[in-house]
Amino acid sequence: MSIGNSLGEYEKGQIDAYFLIEINIKQIGTILDRSKTAIRN
Repeated sequence: MSIGNSLGEYEKGQIDAYFLIEINIKQIGTILDRSKTAIRN
């Protein structure tokens, strides 16, 4: 296993983690918006 290969795998993992975090933040935002409207009504 070469250093370049493991570095590529690491970067890919970082990118995947970043996308997952972004999706989670969007979901939390929608849930918060829903709870805000529920409180108002």
